[in-house]
Amino acid sequence: MRRWTTSLLVVAVLCFGDVQAASGSMLTQDLLIICEADEEAASKFCNGYIQGIFTGWQTGMIMATLDTRADEKIGGVCIPEGSNAKQWVKVVVKWWKDHPEELHKVATITIISAMMEAFPCKD
Repeated sequence: MRRWTTSLLVVAVLCFGDVQAASGSMLTQDLLIICEADEEAASKFCNGYIQGIFTGWQTGMIMATLDTRADEKIGGVCIPEGSNAKQWVKVVVKWWKDHPEELHKVATITIISAMMEAFPCKD
């Protein structure tokens, strides 16, 4: 029963959650509910969403600078070698909990902010 209830909550947030009308992006507070749900489908969605946003941002930064060296600094973020999407999710969720004043913002912005703060490039 709990599994079904959590799945229904995830579907409700995805379908009817308060989203940014202009961009169609999910708000951080809605994504945090999904990321904290104790459900495999929610965990997979959360991992995919955060990984997709960050990977898309990295790709955009590479394209914007016409720099094809993906292992170099990308937009001021230097991901440690060997890290993975599950670790990224932990970093982002912790950042959200440490910055509750940011939860009303579009998740894309807060994901990038969390990654920039957690993995700054050391010059």
